[in-house]
Amino acid sequence: MRGLQQLPSPLYGGDYSYQMGCIRSILASGNPLASCSCVGAQPGYLPFYGTLVALVVRLTGLDVVRVMLGMSAFNHAAAVLAVWFVISRRFGRSAGLAMAALWAVLYVPPVIKYTEFTAQVLVPFYFDALIGFVESPRPRRALYVGLTLAVLGYAHSVAFVGGVAIAVLCSLAALVIRDRAEGWPAAFAARGRGLAIVALAAAPALGYWWRPIFVLHGRTSVHYAEWNGGVLMRTFDDRLSYAAHTLGWMVSFEDPARAVLNVLFFAGLFAFVLARDPRRHGAAMLVAAVTFAWMFHYFVTMPLLGTHFVPEYVRSMLWAFAILLVAAIPVAFLFDRLRSPRARFAAEALVVLAAFATLGVRANGLAADDAMVNARRPLAPHYAALQAWVLAHTKPDDVVLSSNELSFAWSALTGRKTLVTRRAQNDAFLDMDV
Repeated sequence: MRGLQQLPSPLYGGDYSYQMGCIRSILASGNPLASCSCVGAQPGYLPFYGTLVALVVRLTGLDVVRVMLGMSAFNHAAAVLAVWFVISRRFGRSAGLAMAALWAVLYVPPVIKYTEFTAQVLVPFYFDALIGFVESPRPRRALYVGLTLAVLGYAHSVAFVGGVAIAVLCSLAALVIRDRAEGWPAAFAARGRGLAIVALAAAPALGYWWRPIFVLHGRTSVHYAEWNGGVLMRTFDDRLSYAAHTLGWMVSFEDPARAVLNVLFFAGLFAFVLARDPRRHGAAMLVAAVTFAWMFHYFVTMPLLGTHFVPEYVRSMLWAFAILLVAAIPVAFLFDRLRSPRARFAAEALVVLAAFATLGVRANGLAADDAMVNARRPLAPHYAALQAWVLAHTKPDDVVLSSNELSFAWSALTGRKTLVTRRAQNDAFLDMDV
């Protein structure tokens, strides 16, 4: 990130640029729940990450772009620590170190957008909470799940909706697979109390979700799922084709780091099937299995509801971590075979050194990317002049009438509102095609 003077993102249509506009809007209006581009709309990018950045900007007095770029390094470090913490709790310190190292190598690009921040920093804690809840629905564990869902409710819609669905499905599966030995009445009562606590703890998310659920009844704009999902999936053949694409990603070996993860995943499946005590990692495997199944939710939701919940984001945000819950099993097994502390330490050191070497190579490759090269140039003078004039002479809710693409750049540079703008990167319930 050294030497960058602007975001590695197009000013017209770039995701990072839209995120910058959201942060500027929060700073100007003081309202994280307001859209950064349209009056009366909800934020197109959910506000948790943008609010954090805005707070740092306010506290430090630094420029928005400088804080976004600087926080990317912090976000990467926080993500690696989150993976290490969660995997270490479930599979041991050495496995946690190895999975954190692999995670660092897999996810090198900047973390300067709400999607990547949610997936890499917040989602690991959701799965940590859910595994504990599956093991036992005690009140404290239920509270942990509910609080993580409350945060996800302001962080990303796919993570929140998917998180709620996966938590409910995991509870039902745990009731049948794990809890029935206690007797159905006791099992139902325990799970029911646990889910009630989860719901109460997650209720603060209604600060954002009340209107989408109870006022708009979940009816997004006509083409919203199409814009964000990339495919229509209206027919059964469409769904089968997309499912084949998803499964193909899991047997891809073009990228070395992804190949390592995929090999570990299949080794983990094999090891779990042959395990003498499958309950040792049973809760983690159940959570991973339900998350995997949720990637294909469109086989149910398209016929019943006529929509889907962006399965590509389910894969990249939720399954991206859940796959580690399977891949960590053979890693933990191999480290457990190293009885000598010296041998274990040597293996850990080798993993860390390999990760640093690979990370350096991948970071150098990223630095040569066209977007990164362009970001080393200063903002064009006419854009800088426009930004300075608008911030000095307009109010946060002033509205400009322009074309879709020019409106996008206006909001990105200033955080001010527009009458029309691009249909993507906006409130899911605001139809810009009208």
